[in-house]
Formats: sequence, C-alpha cells, structure tokens
Amino acid sequence: RRAYLVQARRLASAQKEQSQHFKGSLRLAQINLDLKDYEEAQENLYTLLSQWSDREEVWMLVLRYYYELHDAWNFRKALASVRDEGIYITHENEANLRFWEQRLEGLV
Repeated sequence: RRAYLVQARRLASAQKEQSQHFKGSLRLAQINLDLKDYEEAQENLYTLLSQWSDREEVWMLVLRYYYELHDAWNFRKALASVRDEGIYITHENEANLRFWEQRLEGLV
C-alpha cells in the first residue's frame, strides 16, 4: 500500500506541476495525509486554502489533518471558520465531523 501511495504522490505531484488543477492538488494532499507526511500535507493544505477556501473537500482535509495530529484547538478553530463562512457540509461529512469532535473531546 505504501509503495502505491508513494507512486500516486509522484503522479499527483507531476499533475499539479502541469497545472494548478484543483483535483490534482486535492489528491496530493490526500496522499500526503495517507502517508502521514504531515509537513508536506500542511504545505498542500495551505495552497488549497489560498485558492479554494470555499470548497468542502478542502476544509474536510484540513479538519482531518488537525484530527490526525490530535490538535483539538486548531480543529475547533477550523470548524468555526467552516461554519462562519457558510461552507456546505454534506450529511456524510457531518457524521465524520461529529465523530472526530467526540474523539478529540476525549483527548482534552
């Protein structure tokens, strides 16, 4: 699985280099999160937020990033931004958010 993810990261990175395409950038961030490469993921997420801060997919990755780092404070801050900016969250993703919030509450 790791070898596949590393190869997928190379491909997504090449696609991102060719164009600032949303899906390629999003996939690269997902792969870096899957690889637990949080430094690269953070850089990808900042880029995504600077260009597509109105997209649910971007915010879900940001929230996943903070969840995986067990960073409850920044998770809540990002979630408040989502709510304040009126970003639409699907029912499925709302369920994920509730789960993550509950898990993070146990860490505080």
